[in-house]
Amino acid sequence: MKVAIIGASGFVGSYLFNFFTHETKFTTIGTAYKNHLHPYFFLDIRDPVQLSSFFVAHKPEIIIWLSAIKNVTMCEIKPKHAYSLNVKPIDNLIQIIKKNNLSCQVIYLSSDYVFDGEKGNYTEFDRRNPKTIYGKTKFQAETLLENSQLNFFIVRTSSIIARESMFVEWLNNELSSNKNVKLLSNSFISPTPISFLLKVIGEIAESKVLKSRHLHCVTNIKMSRFELGKKISKILALGGNIISSNNRSLIPYIQRDLSLIQSFEISHCQKKSFDKSKCEEVHIDTEVQTFLRDNLSDVREATLKDPFAGASCLQLV
Repeated sequence: MKVAIIGASGFVGSYLFNFFTHETKFTTIGTAYKNHLHPYFFLDIRDPVQLSSFFVAHKPEIIIWLSAIKNVTMCEIKPKHAYSLNVKPIDNLIQIIKKNNLSCQVIYLSSDYVFDGEKGNYTEFDRRNPKTIYGKTKFQAETLLENSQLNFFIVRTSSIIARESMFVEWLNNELSSNKNVKLLSNSFISPTPISFLLKVIGEIAESKVLKSRHLHCVTNIKMSRFELGKKISKILALGGNIISSNNRSLIPYIQRDLSLIQSFEISHCQKKSFDKSKCEEVHIDTEVQTFLRDNLSDVREATLKDPFAGASCLQLV
């Protein structure tokens, strides 16, 4: 079975490419735009001719679409650019699949930003009401797929915990310089281990029976950015202080509560169990502490050797 990962050189894409490459039941190809060295194919998703040529030539049975501009601030500054990368290519993809009668499944990675961030604990059935340009473009892309009559899955996730992330690199640098770091205690998210995301997408690709076309791939906890920063700083054992702030106006486009409720259909994929009732309140227990320590231990070691090393582990968009 051939899998095409569109955006394979990015943070999540590189993990997925490695995951599927080591799964013998799949033949994996990946695309990249900036980092288009071997083993990736160069692809400008804005070019419909390139897009068509790629899919007609390779005829993948599974398309995992990751490519997008994820910088929330940049999307607000350049909304047309955001549309050209986040929406129009999905429209073109749908037309290419239909025109060429390609038999394939589309797995689209979406975001918690399709919600308004007012109430939190969003399920797959909650009304989408994005407040940012980034969220609106993801919502538009979702809608195109929903109306396409294609075989698709929309996987919404948030705050992916893994190596390589701008957030922890920034936190490392600030704390290594003994600076005080302000993080919001009134803005809530749902941390998601990369291993969980990989397993969920792997099961979708293996054609496991799933009734829902919309899946929330997050852990069954939510926490504030301040609490998460405190946990990470403790694990990294650096100087400086994490200071609680309630002033969301200091950070443009940050919303109050974008936490998601994990989809029941994929709950078996999560190795660690958390009481669902605790999702309704901010809760961090020893299991979360252990999980973060296990996943950040290599970051701590690299940081102690070189405080400004590029090791990082959390994406917060």
